[in-house]
Amino acid sequence: MATLAMPQCKQLEEQNMDLIYCKEQGLTLEKLHDFKSFKLVLNGFIHGEYPQIEGIAIDQDEHVWIEQQLVTQFSTGGDWNQSFSEMITKAKKYGWIHAETDAVKAHVVWQEFCIDSQNIEVEHNNGCTIIRLNRPAKMNALTAPMLKQLHQVLEDANDDPYCKVILITGNGRGFCAGQDLNERKGLEQAPDLGASLKENYNPVINSILLSPKPVICAVNGVAAGAGVGIALACDIILAAENAKFVLSFSKIGLGPDAGLSWTLPRLVGLARTKALTLLAEPVSAVAAAEMGMIWRTYMPEVLQQEAEQLALKLAQQPELSMKHTKALLLVSDTSSITQQLQNEAELQHQAGLSENYRKSVADFFEVKKGISLN
Repeated sequence: MATLAMPQCKQLEEQNMDLIYCKEQGLTLEKLHDFKSFKLVLNGFIHGEYPQIEGIAIDQDEHVWIEQQLVTQFSTGGDWNQSFSEMITKAKKYGWIHAETDAVKAHVVWQEFCIDSQNIEVEHNNGCTIIRLNRPAKMNALTAPMLKQLHQVLEDANDDPYCKVILITGNGRGFCAGQDLNERKGLEQAPDLGASLKENYNPVINSILLSPKPVICAVNGVAAGAGVGIALACDIILAAENAKFVLSFSKIGLGPDAGLSWTLPRLVGLARTKALTLLAEPVSAVAAAEMGMIWRTYMPEVLQQEAEQLALKLAQQPELSMKHTKALLLVSDTSSITQQLQNEAELQHQAGLSENYRKSVADFFEVKKGISLN
């Protein structure tokens, strides 16, 4: 039986708990749930540079010993403490706990940029991870550090077993103005835009498109350039009635990027895509909904409420069903009908053996039984 090449995200058994030390912001902790290993991320430091941090002792071969109280200060309750205790128990078996100090041995990773956590806000609400772009004074224009953090929080949500649905939106009067051109102002050499896409934008688009979870986008205002790309990579796109989509690439001598040459023709067809990208005229949210670019529009004052209600509704749906639906649709226009039928059969085989399916069928007959008795 043929096996569908499913979009792959990191498996839980590979998940790290990352203690991040940023030059500008100090210590933070990421990936709080179900961590199986531990690393120290030195954010904003050059490779091989070790800052002096109380409670962290340098070991050889790019490892350090970290006192446990540096980690447990981030405790979020009983489940968190149990996960941490289980990690410590397993680490002892492999010699990753210091015999005298009980410090945890961690691999060190250096990151080029120090991420400003204020530019991305993350909220967890009943199985929903809400990600807000937060540079309202700049219309949430994107910088390299901001994109790196956006990619990280998306990957965290993809890995988080408590997250069922992801919602992306923006703070302020705009969703996202695309690349912040001030970041490239005054450069002596022309920027390598290809490298920028590969390093910063493409990972974000892949994290959205290949997420095993539904990703909703609430476009609360103008989306321009790569901001449109981020929005259209999502599974269900809502927009305020006064929002606009601006595909201005051709006006500045560029072609579409951030996945738009792939997502847009799939949504609106090739003829509309050519006109939209070549003419570079703003598209109103209402027109975008009419042509199938987005799902639905709302009055600006109710958009966020409607988006969060939709996210909460999806969070109650069977996870495996949503994962399989996304996987099938992702390859549907490149598979032959024979291959797609095999794909459907393989995933239905898996779904039929799942607890999700068993419970849904049982619930169906309970409801039917209740109706027949009335």
